Amino acid sequence: MQKNQNKDVLESVKQSIEKAEKERRKIRFEHNFVKLQQGGVQVLQNDEFLTDFLDYLKSIEELNSDNDKAAVRCLKRAVVIEEISIRERALAIVSQYSQFVHDRNNQLGISTVVECFHNWLLFETEVLPGSVVLYKRIEEVMEWLIYKGHVKDAGSVLLILSQIYQGQIDKNPAIRGMVGKSIDTLKKKSILETLTDGYLSENENKPYYKKFLTLLGSGSINYLLNRVIASHSRKERLAIVDLIQLYGDEAIPILLKCLQTDPSWSVVRNVIYILAEIGGLDVYKKIEVYCKYPDERVQLEVVRFIARFTGEEKNNHLIHALAIVGERLKIHVLRLLTEQDVKNEDTFNAIRDLAQLRASFSASTGVELLSAIITSLKFFPCRESVDLLQEMKNDYSRSVSGRQIVLLIDEALNIIEPQIRHSQQKKSIIDDMVSFEADPVAKQMARSVLQDIEQQVQKYIEKGQQKEAGGLIYDQAVAALNHKDYTVAETLRDRLLDVNPLALSEVIQLGELIEEHKSSSITSHHIEIWNELYEEMTSEEFSTLYYALRLENYNKDDVIVKSGETDTNLYFVNSGYLSLSCLAGGKEIFLKRMQPSDILGADQFFSASVWTVTLKALSAVQLHVLDQSKWSEIVDMEPGIEDKLQRYCEKHKNISQLLKMSGDDRRDYPRHSVSLITKNMLLDPYGKKTKRTFNGELLDISKGGLAFTIRFAKKDNAKMLLGRQIITTIAVDGKEMKPCSGVIVGVKIHDPMMYDFSVHVKLSKKLDDSLLVKVISASRS
Repeated sequence: MQKNQNKDVLESVKQSIEKAEKERRKIRFEHNFVKLQQGGVQVLQNDEFLTDFLDYLKSIEELNSDNDKAAVRCLKRAVVIEEISIRERALAIVSQYSQFVHDRNNQLGISTVVECFHNWLLFETEVLPGSVVLYKRIEEVMEWLIYKGHVKDAGSVLLILSQIYQGQIDKNPAIRGMVGKSIDTLKKKSILETLTDGYLSENENKPYYKKFLTLLGSGSINYLLNRVIASHSRKERLAIVDLIQLYGDEAIPILLKCLQTDPSWSVVRNVIYILAEIGGLDVYKKIEVYCKYPDERVQLEVVRFIARFTGEEKNNHLIHALAIVGERLKIHVLRLLTEQDVKNEDTFNAIRDLAQLRASFSASTGVELLSAIITSLKFFPCRESVDLLQEMKNDYSRSVSGRQIVLLIDEALNIIEPQIRHSQQKKSIIDDMVSFEADPVAKQMARSVLQDIEQQVQKYIEKGQQKEAGGLIYDQAVAALNHKDYTVAETLRDRLLDVNPLALSEVIQLGELIEEHKSSSITSHHIEIWNELYEEMTSEEFSTLYYALRLENYNKDDVIVKSGETDTNLYFVNSGYLSLSCLAGGKEIFLKRMQPSDILGADQFFSASVWTVTLKALSAVQLHVLDQSKWSEIVDMEPGIEDKLQRYCEKHKNISQLLKMSGDDRRDYPRHSVSLITKNMLLDPYGKKTKRTFNGELLDISKGGLAFTIRFAKKDNAKMLLGRQIITTIAVDGKEMKPCSGVIVGVKIHDPMMYDFSVHVKLSKKLDDSLLVKVISASRS
């Protein structure tokens, strides 16, 4: 019994000692913990404190107390301590703590170790003994974050890893190697699948999933390509395709390799789409062969790639594609060829070669393709275009089915031939002029004058005498004006501001002098002829108009404009006489002799209409011509001039009255006034149908044409309709009749107060008598 009592006493003493030791250990921990908070990092060399500190961290569930917060702060600081031995011990705690919180799904602990890893990755420059394990812990934590949807936090660490691996953050090769392995570990299929699913979902974290996937680099591309191939959702495929673009040059070799595996047409199309987004000419040359791919959807993607180029490269590759792609796509290529800046002889030859194959065009797309060819030729106003169109017209005039094509060809010829006449006039004027640009002697003299002045100017500048240099330039500009050398004067005016930026008042004064001299150069003969117009305008407006006019000279019997042509120029008759005539009953009927001070073409200039009369020289004629581009510049400079010129033209407009006097027999078919609703579809300039339709109110109709009203918000929108193809459907007794197709030959103001315009259409096929009677009867009932 005594023995048992002794045993109990010993056990009690032992427990007391252990309890006292725990208390002392606790006190030591608290003491060292305070030291650590105060910067005494040497306490981390103490194994007992290290163990107790780790246990304390594991016990934290929420950062409620100041000590809990302090412990976390100390841990974050400890991993970036300069002394390696202490840093190693701190990282050992982080490694063990990371495994602990990972195994227990402790989000608070995970957040702590993420910040520790973040700080350490940025700081570390050495390969420490436990580095491999630390990177393993980083991988585990990042996987956990990804699977739990905390991709923003994972992305912040991956960003640093990526920057280290790519050399944006300077580290030694060994560290970069370990980082690279960690990044590769994150490219396993389950992670990529989770990240891609997150990217495809519409939530606030989508940008972070996107960023994470791109940071993983090219290793993700193969998975994403396979995902595109396997996906049945168009939305999903497009979203992933957009994502792959972000990999840039990294993706190019992988994408090109994918094409070598003979994938489906949809994969080929998507790959070419991505390559077009990230690649240049060198990449295009590797996929150019797909212009011949059997599926036109792939061909279209190749053409879109070409459309990204500019200049000669774009032109040359489009020409190559035009000869290869399918018929429907040729229409799109023609549009790109003619709407680009570069259009040369090779472009025309490619269009001509395509036109020569017209007999082989399919029935389904032949008319549309021919329409596109005809439209394209309008961009080449030359004799070769006219000859080709005439040749085509001869072919299609022989068949009833070719009427629409013939109508389009006539419309194209009516646009091209006036342009050719104007081009010949410009060439003639340039050839005859003795000017700074054309006469070598005058050119050399002007250059010589400017060079002499510049030498004197440079001498002043070298001495720092900018003011004196400016004075010399000013005096020489005035001297040039006195000799009516406006080119030299304007060049010197611009040079004055370069030499002396403070001479703004002198530059303005010089500009006013130049305008004064120009105004005084307007001949008294011109002012006498246009005195009435001159009185309508201010001297500045009249001078601006005068210098925008282009001079054209015609000989007796020359045609200036033919009836049916589209010519939007305004003609001012300066000298000579012209005949105004129209066709009536198959004969040319003389209407009036036009003379100096007459203005012609106001309807076509201010509205949108083809010419309904022919203008022919009865003697040698001199005209001043105002084109639309110059007119836009004038209106910008002198906003009040538009109403004045239009009012003057209205006052002297008499062509419509003359046409009425010629009688109704000048029309091929009589017009009938009607009032019915029409539904209209405007084709694009290349003859392609659009989805948009608009209603109009029928005004009149004949076997060969019709007119309806429509409201426009802007007058300029009306002008854009001239020459466009249109399909009109007329509703009779609530039922739509067979659609009529034709070309818009006029758009005129119908009700200026309401912005109503009348649209005049020439039909490609004459209306049947029974159909015409039905429309007229329905309108009158």
